[in-house]
Order: sequence, then C-alpha cells, then structure tokens
Amino acid sequence: TLNVDDGEHLITAPKAGYIEARETVHQTSHGQHRVVNLQLDPITGLVVIESRPDGADIEINGAHRGRAPLLATDLPLGRYRVVASAPGYARREVDLKIENRTPQRLAIVLPSDSAKLAISSDPAGGSVTIDGTQRGTTPCNVDRVAAGEHEIKITLDKFKPWNRPLKVQAGDELKVAATLETQPAGLHIKSEPTGASVFVNDEPHG
Repeated sequence: TLNVDDGEHLITAPKAGYIEARETVHQTSHGQHRVVNLQLDPITGLVVIESRPDGADIEINGAHRGRAPLLATDLPLGRYRVVASAPGYARREVDLKIENRTPQRLAIVLPSDSAKLAISSDPAGGSVTIDGTQRGTTPCNVDRVAAGEHEIKITLDKFKPWNRPLKVQAGDELKVAATLETQPAGLHIKSEPTGASVFVNDEPHG
C-alpha cells in the first residue's frame, strides 16, 4: 500500500526472471483508494533445437515436444535436460541453460547404434552374406550391422568361398576387401587303349 500525491505516476515492478511490469496511474483526488494489478510474465528463451539426422524425437525435462528441427519459445530461464532419439541411433542427452531472451541454437548429433560396412571383392560380383543372410553383391554398402561378432561370406561361381569373422562396434564404418581365389578344375582323362601314363606339366598323375 502506497500513499502518493495527486498527479501522474509510473509504477514499475521488476523481478528476476520476469518481464518488468509497468503501469501509469493518474491520481486525481487526495485520499482516493485505487487497486493496481500488475501481471509479471516470465522471461522465456528462444531455442532452436536441431538434430542429425533430422526428425529426431525431442524431450525436454521428460516432456515430449515434437521432432527436430524444433523452436521452443516457452521455456522460462533455467536449466533443462534435452533428450533426442531416433530409430537406428543411440539416444543422446544434453544440458540446456537459458539465461536470457537471446536466441540460441542447440544441435544434437546422434551416434549410430550399429555399424556400416563397405564390402568389395576382386573380382567383383560376389554374393555377400552376413551370418547367413543375403546382404548384396560386391561392391556394396551394408548398413545396420549390429554391434558384436559376425561371419561374412562372399561366394562367386568358379571361385573359392571367402569367409572371415568380423567384430564391429556401434558407429563403426569399416571397409572389407576380399581377394577371391579361383576354384581348381576337375579333369577326367580316358585313353584307348586304357592304362596310359598321364603327365600334367611333366608331372606324373597316374
């Protein structure tokens, strides 16, 4: 309660974290009683939240806010926990601090929850299987290989099958290059009369 003289007065109400409220009153008669209500609105930040890849689900302090890119305009000053998640990527949590109305950008890069393989063979055209599942023909890129140990096999007609164990971790981007060995041919030899000695490159073979 304030006692003021007649005339015009500017009333201000500042408070940390809020937009200062102002109101001008005109006191026209001594002893007049007036009620002045001042509404202080909280200062909120301007935050653009982006993700890589685009479209990640965004949570702020446990509340789902939509998909990135996202503009948040209703967060009062303070600290927040921002969580981004997307299929095929590891969930990531970052801290956000809003100190004023200055616009800020928060970019969140999500690490892959699996590995990527670039597989080639010499000669090309080999059929690639990973743990018994067909994944393409060399050269090829294989995404979404779960972390752990795997068996890679490449087969091509007239060449020996190529097998290798491979251990990968989430986020790995690995190159696998295979050199295929030719498959030995079979030769059936008959003679008339039978019983002739057989030599291959001057080596006796029966």
